[in-house]
Amino acid sequence: LMQRCAEQIESGMVAVLKLNDETVEALCAAQGAYPVNYNCPGQVVCALQTEKIPAFTEAVKAAGGRALPLAVNGGFHSPFMKEAAQGLRVYADTLTFAQPKLPLYADSTCAPYTAETAAELLGRQVESPVRWTELIRVMQADGFTDFIEVGAGHTLSGLIEKIGGAAHIGCVEDAATLAETTAYYKEGLRC
Repeated sequence: LMQRCAEQIESGMVAVLKLNDETVEALCAAQGAYPVNYNCPGQVVCALQTEKIPAFTEAVKAAGGRALPLAVNGGFHSPFMKEAAQGLRVYADTLTFAQPKLPLYADSTCAPYTAETAAELLGRQVESPVRWTELIRVMQADGFTDFIEVGAGHTLSGLIEKIGGAAHIGCVEDAATLAETTAYYKEGLRC
């Protein structure tokens, strides 16, 4: 569904560094772009039509920021994905969701999913910004102190470190790091 949307509208994404969220939002409004990933303070990814990328990157530079076009062929987490979001909602409406036993936070609302909101939120996050900075801060306000990234790489861990406030940040990407993480908690280093 997302691929089809990307093929219908030539769009891409640009990471904007060294500017606050409000400045990036103003640049987006002026340049016909969308802020779509609020990754950490000073880092917002924006989606826009491919033809607008050169002017947008120049506007970012003129504002004192740094613009890095990303190697993607689509404006993800933006209104460019409206049809994909609707298709996902239609599909998700055919599924039955159980009430989560642990809080699972939606990146578009920064609130936990419920069985009743799951289908709508799955669609919404395809066409809405990822509010990662706010999401991590909400989780911290809800009492979460430790964060463990699961999967290849350390991108999310690095973003959490830049957001600040975590007591422990870990990564599990293979059997060895799973064993290390398990031992860290079993040995009572953290409760």
